[in-house]
Amino acid sequence: MASTGLHPRFGVPAGTCVGGAAPKCRRAPAVFGVGVAIFLVLTGCSRTSRETLTIATLNLAHGRGVSANPIGQVGLAREQIEGNLSAVADVLRREAAHVVCLQEADTASTWSGGFDHVAFLADAADYPHHYLGLHVDVRRLGVELRYGTALLSQLALADAESHAFRVEPTDTKGCASAGVDFSGRPVRIVSLHLDFKSAANRRRQARAVIERFRAVDIPLVIAGDFNSRWESPGSAVRMIAEALHLRVHNPEDAAHNTYPAPAPNRRIDWILISNELEVRSHRSWTDQVSDHLGVTTELTWR
Repeated sequence: MASTGLHPRFGVPAGTCVGGAAPKCRRAPAVFGVGVAIFLVLTGCSRTSRETLTIATLNLAHGRGVSANPIGQVGLAREQIEGNLSAVADVLRREAAHVVCLQEADTASTWSGGFDHVAFLADAADYPHHYLGLHVDVRRLGVELRYGTALLSQLALADAESHAFRVEPTDTKGCASAGVDFSGRPVRIVSLHLDFKSAANRRRQARAVIERFRAVDIPLVIAGDFNSRWESPGSAVRMIAEALHLRVHNPEDAAHNTYPAPAPNRRIDWILISNELEVRSHRSWTDQVSDHLGVTTELTWR
């Protein structure tokens, strides 16, 4: 987190870019002064009162569908990947989440059709705002690999930012986050992806998450693919939850297992929430649109 002081409404450095569907970022006001109305004017968005905030998360698997093998997507035609993403968009329209957190989300990459998956989904599922945080951005010998974590949102996104962990040389993981207005109060939403190979790396990444968001003094929602089970020794998801005082809905309930999608026996996709928020409903999807099942939670103020 930058040392220039936290944005008084959205808990990030004042003056960082506002994420959204527009090709250019807008500068957020350094002082919120007269409240959320100025933010709405600057972003060109209106706010309607809502009793709930619905959050969804999905590891998009680079658009390859149910196959758990990354090599299996090499050589897929763009039309096949678009078909996979269109199936995701159908589910997103049904789930009708205010904010969707995505992991393994690509922009133009050689191995995944050469187009922006996040923009495609935003258009196909009718999300007016989106933000992609690139944690891998490699262009070498005619090959492009560009992907990370992302947010799709029905609500205007304030002060969107990306953080790549870089805890070791081959680290491809990170998080993207932005502020949203929930019935006149700010909430910061984080789309997170932790390492799948090494528990030690996950713990290092978890410490980076804790350090980055420890000073945020507004409610947090951290959602994504933690590659971590609650009951595992040194659990990264439990480590983050405890350090940031976040709560999890029924953490040991096998009904919420998310991986692998065809026969889920592990819960590694999570939505963590601050104490100011309360879960009204929580469910794992049954749709097999990735090698992970998606998760949707409906939140209210306590």
